[in-house]
Amino acid sequence: MAEPTPTQDSDQEQRNAVEYTVSSKAYVENPELLPWYTTELQEPTPETRALFEKYSQLPSGDVVSHIKRVRDEAFKVVRARIKPR
Repeated sequence: MAEPTPTQDSDQEQRNAVEYTVSSKAYVENPELLPWYTTELQEPTPETRALFEKYSQLPSGDVVSHIKRVRDEAFKVVRARIKPR
């Protein structure tokens, strides 16, 4: 039987941490615990930016702030609906 490599151990530890965060609902108060949550957003792709500008009629300079605002509002809704254990 093969010994687990440090990378496998690290990957399993990360999975365990995410599973705990989700099952305990700790992300409700601290979304930064989720590995996919980023405080600072990357620049949207040109296609994404074009979608927001054309479909939502957002000025180019407001796209990133709009995305952040909507994301933060969505997390507030989750916080209001889910009570940590």
